[in-house]
Formats: sequence, structure tokens, C-alpha cells
Amino acid sequence: MRAKVIFPGAYHHVMNRGVLGTNIFSDDKSKDYFLGIIREKSRLKRVKILVYCIMDNHYHLIIEDSSGRLTEFMREINGNYGMYYRKRFGGRGYVFHDRYKSILIQGDIYLKMATVYVLLNPLRAGIVRNPYEYTWSSINEYFAGEESEIIDNIFIEEIFGSRKNFNDFVNEWGYKDLPVKKTRVGDMLGMDEFISIAFERFDRRKKEGESKRMRKKDYTFEPSEKVIERFERKAGVEIGKIDVNSKEGKSLRNELLILLKERAGLDYKGIMKYKPFRSLKYSSLGQLYKRAKNERKKCHRVKDRANRGEGMQGMTRIFFGLIYKDLDGYKMIRERIESLGTIDIESDEITFDFTDYYNDEFGSNLKRKWVSINKEIPENELTTLKLKSVKWESELSIDNIRTVNCDPGGISDSRVVLVTTKNYSHRVYLGDGIYAEVTLIYSKERFQPLDWTYPDYRTKTFQQFALKCREKFRSSH
Repeated sequence: MRAKVIFPGAYHHVMNRGVLGTNIFSDDKSKDYFLGIIREKSRLKRVKILVYCIMDNHYHLIIEDSSGRLTEFMREINGNYGMYYRKRFGGRGYVFHDRYKSILIQGDIYLKMATVYVLLNPLRAGIVRNPYEYTWSSINEYFAGEESEIIDNIFIEEIFGSRKNFNDFVNEWGYKDLPVKKTRVGDMLGMDEFISIAFERFDRRKKEGESKRMRKKDYTFEPSEKVIERFERKAGVEIGKIDVNSKEGKSLRNELLILLKERAGLDYKGIMKYKPFRSLKYSSLGQLYKRAKNERKKCHRVKDRANRGEGMQGMTRIFFGLIYKDLDGYKMIRERIESLGTIDIESDEITFDFTDYYNDEFGSNLKRKWVSINKEIPENELTTLKLKSVKWESELSIDNIRTVNCDPGGISDSRVVLVTTKNYSHRVYLGDGIYAEVTLIYSKERFQPLDWTYPDYRTKTFQQFALKCREKFRSSH
């Protein structure tokens, strides 16, 4: 049953399935297209996606209805995908069984319960034995050290507190059902007091004839301080220290402009209060915003070409970026890497203090090192390496807590490529749930960072390591 209580800020577990149980998401291409619709429409309708899981014949989402436009959002994602499905697979009539089903959720513990319930769908269906192996859910986007482009992973991380708490909740939930209560205004997940408040909201709204539509000015935006904090963490620099006279600084300023306008909802007058924009004329901000948006579109076009099989066909030299607590962890992951080939280039060890993100899992005083093996592969085969590294991390985990972080990549004469399970606008899909990003490009006798390059990949230590790998790569061609 669909919950009839809809209000800004409410949490909903929404789901829908193919008509007559049809496998409407039968392949990766279908699931990826649907995920793209979710990403686009959640921004346009200003609803937050907290959790997702796309199965072959149905999907689950947990949403914060931050704008009060849940109904519009659901209508558009179902309608857009329905058109895509009929165009690709043919047939007539409805694609989805119904409009959608929803459960109104109380926050805190009930939101935790709903989160793990959705993420464990592939386990309950017998598709995987380990939920982290399922590609088409958001389970690997939490506690991954960066902000997701699709979901508000930061919010979910805050309610669980740590990766250990998250893992414990996932492991303990197993095959349990949600304690959903059926009421006269729809299905609900929460305490009796919460349900009583929901009744009051419904009855008051019905009496007053409150409009279900929200005006644009009623949308809920994030506080600008929170947007800036996440930007600084991702960029590795405080906004007051951005060098707007450099090419890199201008790119960072453009990215910040988009975030302050679209995420924080600031007008140009409000944006000009921040240091990176004070030297600009008020009249120039509109044009700058348009140029920045066009640059983003170019990134999306690169991604689309890659998804169609264009590009990413060159050879690259394999390397691994390692984060670890002690020498034992480093030795164990090194043994697994050497099963693929001889390590012939090794960076100096540096202290990993660029973020405290991993501290809950690994502890403090972390170390960072890069190693490369004497082997080259086509760039589009880096997928296999990422899947191996995920398996290695799992094998070396203790009580489901990792002891080492292992990120593979490739270095050629022109660029450094990283592979990851997390999707962003500047990343391209390789297959099997793995995405690639060009994180450094070679120019003027060194590897140059891009807007999204991590702080540790901007260090002199990695620069020296990458140049040695490039030299080896060039000598073999």
C-alpha cells in the first residue's frame, strides 16, 4: 500500500516491480540506465536518495522527500524508464505493476533497519552469499572515503557512526523482515507515537486542502557551510586558499560555483561573499556558471562514449595504491600483488594524514605506499584487478573490518587511471560495476592533477613514482 502521508523531510521506502513479475531490469545496461534516471530526477525534484537496490524484476529506494515532491519524482522515474524499456524491448501496455508502493519511516533506528533490509535483498533472493558482491546496490558507497554522486552516503554514515557499526548491523539483520504496521493512511515503520503524528498530519492536511505541489522557492537546500565542508574535504584545499589565478584553481572555483548554486541554493549575490568569487564582477557570474555547466556536460559525453565501447583501449602499466596500519598488513597485501607479477617499482612510504576518514576502521597513524609490477594490460581490463583487490581486502579483513585498502590503477605515457566501484560524473563505466577515472595527465614533463585528483596523488612522492613507471612503460614500446 502507498503511504498517503507526504511532507518535506519525510523518509520513505519506495519500491516497484515489473508487471506480472517481468524482468524489466534484465541486464547491466538496463540497470545502469535506470540508475541514471534516478540520479537526474533526484536533482531536478530535489529529493535525496539514501539507499538503492535494483534487482532483475523490481527496485527498492530509500528517499528523504526533502522537497515534498516524492509523487512527481516517482511518476517521472517510472515513466521515463517505461519509455526506454518499450523502445528497447518492444511490446505494449504497462511496464510497472503499479504506480509504486511506499512505507513511511521514522528516523534513527527504523531508518537503519530499512537501510540494511533493502541492501540485503540480493542475499535473500539467493543471488549472492555476500551482499557486498552485488553490483547494483549502494552498499559499497558507504564508508568508501568519498562523496557519492547518486546517494547521500554521508547522511547514512552519520546515523551508523562507523563502518564497524554498519557492518555489524548488516551481518546481524540476516533474513529478518521489517516490522511494518498497516494503517488507514498507508504502511509505516516506526513507534506508535510517530504513527499518531503522521495521522495528525494527514487529517490536518485533508481538512485544510493543502496542495500536494511545492513551489520552487519551497525546495529544501543544504546549508552552504555543509556544502563547502564536503567540497574542501574532496578537493583537499580550503576555499580561502584556492589560487584563482592558476588553471587548477579556476577549475576548483567553477566546481564550487555549481555546488553553491545547485546544492546550497545561493543566488549570485550570496556566492560573491566567498573569497574565490570576490574578484569577479556580479554580471560575470552567470556566464561563468554556464561555462562550468558546459564543462560538466563534456565529462558526461566522455562517459557516454566509453559506455558505448569507445576509448580506454590503450595499454597501461599496473600499479596499486596501498593504505595500511602496520608492516604485517603491507606484507600480506604485497604477497597477493606479487602473485600477478614482480614488483619492480616501489614508492617511499608516507604518512596518510590527508583525511581522518579511515580512522574508525583502521585507527590512526596510517601509512601510504604505491607499488607497480612489471606487467602491462589494456586499460579496459583494469576491471579484473579491481575485483581482485576487493576480494583481497575481504580475505585480509578481521571481523569484517579491513586491515588494508588496496586500489589498483594504470600508468601510461599520457595519464594515470584509477578504477573504483563508485560512480561520479567524471568517471566512465567499464563493466561489472567498475568505473574508471583519469586522475592525472602528463604535460610539461610531469603528471598534472585535475579537479578531482585526490590530495595524496598530488604529492611529490607519487609524482616521482609515476614518472618512474612512465619511463619503464615508454622503454618497453
